[in-house]
Amino acid sequence: MLACPFHKCDSTKYGIQHGNSGSGKKHRYRACTGPGFKSIQRLKEHLKRVHSPVQCERCHEIFPGTDRAACLSRLAEHRKMNVSCELGDPSRKEGIDEAQWAALDKQNRKKNQETHRVEKWFEIWDVLFPGKERPKSPWHDIAEPILPMASSSPSKDAEAFSNLFLNIMEHRMAQGEIDLRDPTKWRHGIKSVAQMAYKAHMNLRPKMSPETSSSDSRN
Repeated sequence: MLACPFHKCDSTKYGIQHGNSGSGKKHRYRACTGPGFKSIQRLKEHLKRVHSPVQCERCHEIFPGTDRAACLSRLAEHRKMNVSCELGDPSRKEGIDEAQWAALDKQNRKKNQETHRVEKWFEIWDVLFPGKERPKSPWHDIAEPILPMASSSPSKDAEAFSNLFLNIMEHRMAQGEIDLRDPTKWRHGIKSVAQMAYKAHMNLRPKMSPETSSSDSRN
């Protein structure tokens, strides 16, 4: 399952304890902590629902409430004040702003459905946290630990690659990009999937230490 990028970035801040809004109320960030999201669409719905607060772009004051229209109205009144609000500390900025949403929407229109969900997740990460190092994987650490750890055996490493290959293959077939009934196209299509899966697997796979590598070679 795909992880919430905010939880992946700061599991303490975007966890159940920090998101507790009081007794009798739902934990704001409960969904961030898992089990994760099956698709990019589900993930974006979560981001829009949980990580898109109505917030002033100058002072970063948040206008909370369940009625988003009312919150936006309060923000509009705030912006019309005779004396402009002071510039706030950038660290107070919370969630996704309008410019970031525009960038995400632009990416979707450009890529359409051709990009695999692993790549799309990392593209979302780059928009939300520009310049921040990407995590090792987009998966929720507890719900879907399919990537091999440094101590994994070659067989588990191969299984992780095959899972990624099948995932991309199913995605391409669902989009009609690979038709196994057409021998003139399926070879090229499968080769393309294999190359993409291998590249993604090597990028996401933790580097093995010399000790681990020598240990695996003896097994």
